[in-house]
Amino acid sequence: MKTSTRYQPWEPDQSTFLPPNPREWLPEDHLVYFLLDLVEELDLRAMAAAYSNEHGGRAPYDVRMMALLLLYAYCVGVPDSRRIERATYESLPFRVLTADQHPDHDTIAAFRHGHLEALKGLFVQVLRLCRAAGLAPLGARGAGWDEGPGQRLQAQGRKLRSDGGEAARVYQEFLYKTQKSWTKARRVVAKAGFLAKGPNPRFVVTSLSAQAHAACALYEQVYCARGDMENRIKEQQSDMFADRVSATEFRANQVRLWFSAVAYVVMTALRRGALRGTDLARAQCSTIRVRLLKIGAAIRLSVRRIRISLAEAFPLQAVFAAAWRRLQDLPWRGEQGPASRRC
Repeated sequence: MKTSTRYQPWEPDQSTFLPPNPREWLPEDHLVYFLLDLVEELDLRAMAAAYSNEHGGRAPYDVRMMALLLLYAYCVGVPDSRRIERATYESLPFRVLTADQHPDHDTIAAFRHGHLEALKGLFVQVLRLCRAAGLAPLGARGAGWDEGPGQRLQAQGRKLRSDGGEAARVYQEFLYKTQKSWTKARRVVAKAGFLAKGPNPRFVVTSLSAQAHAACALYEQVYCARGDMENRIKEQQSDMFADRVSATEFRANQVRLWFSAVAYVVMTALRRGALRGTDLARAQCSTIRVRLLKIGAAIRLSVRRIRISLAEAFPLQAVFAAAWRRLQDLPWRGEQGPASRRC
């Protein structure tokens, strides 16, 4: 393309784009460089003990590189092993961190699964080092960071552990301020969750004081309750058809919403009362409707009665019978007891 306009030089076929020193590839305050400087302070002996070259074969990847790779991937929101593998080819920070090595997704997943316990301790180590470096300042109630290994973070939250592979949680809080967008430091509640598939961190920025809501209570009782409320609204919209308001008149749509709300209240009462303790106690409305209510039956009419026969092969007979008995035992308004309601 010939033109008289002057442009910046652009030569995609030149031999190299980047400086020879990887320390110059990224901004000097980049997170990758911080992690590379941090790695020598981490205790990775538990991970290294799992490897040996006594039996020959291909040498494993350096545990320091693999640990930092997972740590950085979770920091930037790339938890999937296939995406991490692709990033080692396509993302410059990942290439700097791995020294241009490219472990495949199976190797990454196996490393994560084989070192779950060690990764839990790694998370706590990094938080402690960040605090020591002044990157994650805690509030006045920062106890737990200076206690023994068996009692870390107990002052701020709770830690659930199980040898059977159940989830473990660690709660902590700190003050955080962005460089430009926030006018002041704000309280952040962090939950470090360790699931069977790997770490599951969550962060909640809040204006609620620590005196009114401790970290664990704020996350589980306030934040999770709000999330549950949003899920209930979505459930009513999708399962009880609350989103079907396509009538041309406002009143028609209003009546539809009323019926949807009443149906959801009835279904919720059924789930909490009649289905408590059963396999459907926590099921969604659509599951209850399909598995419990929409069942085949034979109807026979006579002069004096209508007889409904349910299929003997119905897999949830016990659940249906238990729900029916509990519905019969409910206190009905204006009646004395269950005996007056039986036919």
